[in-house]
Amino acid sequence: MTQKIGTFADRINNRLVRYFPGPAARIETSEPIVSFTFDDVLSSISRRGLEADLDRNDTVLGSFDGGRHGRNFSVPFGMASPVMQPLLRRRFRTARGIMPGINRGSVDPYNLAAVELRADQNYLDAADHWLEDVLQKGGWLIIFTHDVSRTPSFYGCPEDRFQSLVRRAVSGGAKIMTVDAAATALGL
Repeated sequence: MTQKIGTFADRINNRLVRYFPGPAARIETSEPIVSFTFDDVLSSISRRGLEADLDRNDTVLGSFDGGRHGRNFSVPFGMASPVMQPLLRRRFRTARGIMPGINRGSVDPYNLAAVELRADQNYLDAADHWLEDVLQKGGWLIIFTHDVSRTPSFYGCPEDRFQSLVRRAVSGGAKIMTVDAAATALGL
């Protein structure tokens, strides 16, 4: 059974996960950490379908070096679900949604905050705001987009703005880290 993105049930599930989070972790750092990630996935999948897809991913990626690669997960379209959360907790170290913010203090490591970066000026301004916040107060900022190019898709980011954001993060003293490296550094 497929669902439309952003259905009423999706919104209810997403709020349940936010208002009744799983076990909390503490992120205490005065240093700014920034992770840049990329999304591209469909949201209409059952729990069984998701588990089978994750198993296939592990098999394919593991064929390259025999290791297990799925350590951090991006919830499709940020549609977190109380039904999916136990599966994510068993399989991954962290998972992130799409609720904007900076990960600091008490956080749910399976519903980490992340800031979307699109060509739309509102999204670009919001990313600038969150970057300034993390540079001033510390914490872990996760920024995600779908593509970066001179002519990005609707969900993508212009190349020059992406480069500018990375330069500002570095010049402001942020450590640029993968999600996995940041999770390790922060003890998750």
